[in-house]
Amino acid sequence: MPQYLVVLDLETTGLNADTDHIIEIAATKIDRETGEEIGQFNHLIKPSIEVDEKTTFITGITNEMLVDAQPFSVYLEDLKEFVKDSCIAGHNISFDTGFLSKHDMVFSTYPEFDTCPWAQVLGKNLPSYSLEVIARTLGIEHSASHRAYSDVEANLQLYFWLNKQFCALPEEQKKQIEEWAFACGYVLPFSHQCDLFAGSNDSNEKIETVMPLSDTAEKELEIDILSGKQYSSVSEDVLLKSIANQYQSAQKRLLYVAPNWTAYDFFQDKESVCILRSPYSYINQKKLSIFLSDPSIWSEMEFFIALKIYMYIGIDDLDTQLLDVSSLPVFREEKRILKPLCCSGFSEKSPSMDILRKQLSQAKCIFTDAHTFAHHSIEGDFQIFLADFEGSFLQKTYQDECDQVGLKQLQDIWKEITTHPLVGEDPRFVSIDERLSFLSGMVQHYILAGK
Repeated sequence: MPQYLVVLDLETTGLNADTDHIIEIAATKIDRETGEEIGQFNHLIKPSIEVDEKTTFITGITNEMLVDAQPFSVYLEDLKEFVKDSCIAGHNISFDTGFLSKHDMVFSTYPEFDTCPWAQVLGKNLPSYSLEVIARTLGIEHSASHRAYSDVEANLQLYFWLNKQFCALPEEQKKQIEEWAFACGYVLPFSHQCDLFAGSNDSNEKIETVMPLSDTAEKELEIDILSGKQYSSVSEDVLLKSIANQYQSAQKRLLYVAPNWTAYDFFQDKESVCILRSPYSYINQKKLSIFLSDPSIWSEMEFFIALKIYMYIGIDDLDTQLLDVSSLPVFREEKRILKPLCCSGFSEKSPSMDILRKQLSQAKCIFTDAHTFAHHSIEGDFQIFLADFEGSFLQKTYQDECDQVGLKQLQDIWKEITTHPLVGEDPRFVSIDERLSFLSGMVQHYILAGK
């Protein structure tokens, strides 16, 4: 591992390294073991095009500021010398090195350290993984977001914080991470010095703000949801909370289909509620065991997938756990890598599905989202409550007054409705009432036709 670490950041006219231009570059070089600053590199760069208003809005860099700037070629050799024999670090560093590689900067000999995935691994409770939000959460000074030197200074403090989090891990976890890194050829950039972080907030806790309901809202919660009446004039939060509370107090088995997962927050007795996500949200233990058995073939992205599973879920006693990946901070291409490790259907043979099926059979209330309900087979006898995407609701009972309507048929109806989830995008629906009328008509069609 190189002795030095260079934290680097660019500001550009856009996101495409082939067509856009560098307008600012900054870097700070430190001794990786002591944190001592070795040098700085900070220059505005004159592009061959005019800077547009969007770029100026994001970066604050104007064409007037670049009048006396030099083209990047003037600084190329100095930058190569500055980063020589150093680990290159940055937030989404591949973006920066991608631009620089178009200017004859070769980084294949330098280990790269991306602080973004490491923040996802070690900053479990961070509310976001953008540099700006991380800096604000951790109390790191970041006075000029999207100016290269300010980003570098904030990113350097983030590196120190990540280093401290890594040092604080139990020895068993550090050893596992080090073994996987060595096996797949990933060079860990952390120092053994743990006191380099200088931010003002040394915690790793997510700050949550809960706003109390107003007196008016509390009174509105008295609306009678169990009657099956359609409500379209009260707030979505009031309806969701009413449904959660009143159904939990009723002696009925409920399959509650909501537009998204936020409605789950309104259930007071969460222990009696079983969350049913898509099968792709649950890891198949056998597939995971095969994946973990040979880290030598992992790509860097697969290395971070393994770390996130390890840090968020754990890899001990796999067969006794329901391995829910919904809490993992995975994005874009990572989701494609993770999907083959997950279950493909609720009937799949795996400990995760066995545990889930047992939970479903015992649950008084099953909570799921519209997509899972529409696209996956769900078995059982439930009172079904469907929540429309627009905050309006339609309740029908399965194996009660609507015996003729089977669960699969209701799923087909719901799939048809959720194909066009927003009023205005589908010419059939110009209002919420028309949507509800259409949905109700489809249910009645199934009942009267005896399908």
